[in-house]
Amino acid sequence: MKRTKGNIKLSRALRKKRTNEALQRSYDKLKDWTPSISSNKTYFRKIPRFLVTEKVSLPARALYIVLCCEDNYQSKKYIQVSQAILSKKSGLSIPTIINAVNELRGSVFLKAKKINEGQRRFWTYKPGYYKKKEIERDDCFFFFTYIVESGIWSQLSLRAKSLYLAMRIFSEFDFMLYCEVEGYEHNELNEEIKNIPFQYKWELCKISLAELCTTAGISYSNIHIPVKELIKFGLIDHVDEYGYIVYQLPKENE
Repeated sequence: MKRTKGNIKLSRALRKKRTNEALQRSYDKLKDWTPSISSNKTYFRKIPRFLVTEKVSLPARALYIVLCCEDNYQSKKYIQVSQAILSKKSGLSIPTIINAVNELRGSVFLKAKKINEGQRRFWTYKPGYYKKKEIERDDCFFFFTYIVESGIWSQLSLRAKSLYLAMRIFSEFDFMLYCEVEGYEHNELNEEIKNIPFQYKWELCKISLAELCTTAGISYSNIHIPVKELIKFGLIDHVDEYGYIVYQLPKENE
């Protein structure tokens, strides 16, 4: 049986309809995300320390962390993620997301491409990880994606997010104290752990809150509020004689 011209048009229209429906289903999935405390606790991203010291707004800083967690930094491929999910994971409104993306696009921190597919228009992203690859490649700290995927990041205020990042860049590993607190004999905990920073639970931050606020570009007024947030979510603990214990993963309740 010969295919008529009308049948050809119908077939093309049907294929187009099915393609559009498939694209819509795919796009809808990009809006679907809920936090989970059972998220993987082994995945991490390298975050450049200069994220905190550069003149980057607090919303842009918060969004950058989410984009890094979405991205596979070992791949050169751009990622597609909806503004709805970026909003849920960062705790920012969609208008704030748009402004933050525009700010990051004008810096070393983010590359973005606008994609046109039929009537759809969307952005794809590729975070930048190092300011000067040859010099600052290892000038970073390890940020575990669990903090975002568990929903903790979205619940923190912008000041608490930036204070935590500032504490991370100024914290240091004290091997002897770590062994003492965690109950290891010094010969039980291989000293090579010093060179594998994502394997230990915490570091010490001895920098004053005032200095941390100055570095992070946040107000020192009522600083106890973001500090309480970080303690509540198990990200820091205050120790009078040392300063603050800063956890790479939220401290588990005993």
